[in-house]
Amino acid sequence: MYTVFSFLRPDPRKFGLPLPAVIPFLDSYSELFYSVNSIYQHCILITSICSAVGQFAVIIVGIMTACCQIDAVKSILTSYNSMIADSTTSEKILTQELIEIIRLHSLVKNYVAKIQTKFGLLFLALFSCIGIVTAMCLNVVSYNLLSSSTCLMLNCISTVLLFCSSGNYLLSVNDGLAQTIYDLDWHKLSISNQKLFIFFLANAQPPARLHALLLPLDMSTFIKIMKASFSYFSILNQR
Repeated sequence: MYTVFSFLRPDPRKFGLPLPAVIPFLDSYSELFYSVNSIYQHCILITSICSAVGQFAVIIVGIMTACCQIDAVKSILTSYNSMIADSTTSEKILTQELIEIIRLHSLVKNYVAKIQTKFGLLFLALFSCIGIVTAMCLNVVSYNLLSSSTCLMLNCISTVLLFCSSGNYLLSVNDGLAQTIYDLDWHKLSISNQKLFIFFLANAQPPARLHALLLPLDMSTFIKIMKASFSYFSILNQR
């Protein structure tokens, strides 16, 4: 949309190009300038968009996979509660099943930790760049709403919103796990299994929070970035 907008509504100040770029020592109004710059800019933008979409998709799929894994643990816990209610189930089988559930939950936590390790710096760089770009786009949009900068700004905002809402969803799914554990008929188990349950519950209570080193990946961060962008825009436009 950002590249197509330059054709639908060309900006004379940018010579009808997506980006306000100028090749040094070349006449900005010549056909050669327009042809070379147009091909170059569109190739760069399309390549960047395709690579960004692939990378962002990997991150979102990874977060959603973590959510599905937590939901799977909840489903196993529901089945485990049925085993507790069944008087024919031996205590040994209940212990083995509980240990297996704790092991699976430990794998889920390790998976979330790997996501944080691999993409923590990316989140910080992404949020920093998007905050600055959004402020710059606001500076252009304030003078011309129907410009390609509007599309770029909306794309930046939607990207931050997508990541923050995904991180917020992971938090809410993980918060429900501790409640699911507590709702089980744990009081019907032996003392040794109840001790395992206490360990399991304590391990499930910390939030599965992804963060950009300094900023948590939730909706509060989205609001902070938007506030910072508008504040920076206000400073740039002070008379």
